[in-house]
Amino acid sequence: MFGIDCFHLVSGIGLFMVELLTVNPEKRDPGNNSCYKHISEQYPSQYPFLIPSSYIQEISQLVEQSKLTLPTSFESTFCDPITGKSNGFRGIEWIETILHIIPNLFVPRLKHEKTKQPVLSLCKAITLIMQWELNGNDLRQVER
Repeated sequence: MFGIDCFHLVSGIGLFMVELLTVNPEKRDPGNNSCYKHISEQYPSQYPFLIPSSYIQEISQLVEQSKLTLPTSFESTFCDPITGKSNGFRGIEWIETILHIIPNLFVPRLKHEKTKQPVLSLCKAITLIMQWELNGNDLRQVER
C-alpha cells in the first residue's frame, strides 16, 4: 500500500512542478495551469519559478531529441513534459520528469538563483522516498 500512495503522491508533485516551471507571466490566459494565481500583477518578472519562454522551447526540444537515446525496452510513449501535459502523461512519466528532467533541464534555466536550491532539494527528497528502503540518514536528508 505504501508504494501505491507514494507513487500517486510523487506523480502529482511532478505535474505540479512542471506547471509551476512552465508559467509564462506575460501571458494572462492560464488555460489549465492553476499556477497563474501565484503571479503578481504588478511584478510578473518576480515570479520565483520564472524560466524565459525561449528556454521552455529549448527544454522541449532537448527532451524530444533525447528520445533517440532511450533503450528499446522502454515501454512508454515518452514525450516532453510541456506538451505531455495535454497528451495524457501517465504517472510514471511525471515521476521520471521530477527525478531527471527537472533537475537537469529546468533548474539550470531558472531566472532566480534563490529558487534553484529548493527545487533541487525537493527532487532529491523525492529520489530518496522512491527507494525501496530508507535508513536514518535518508530520512534526515528528506527532512532538510
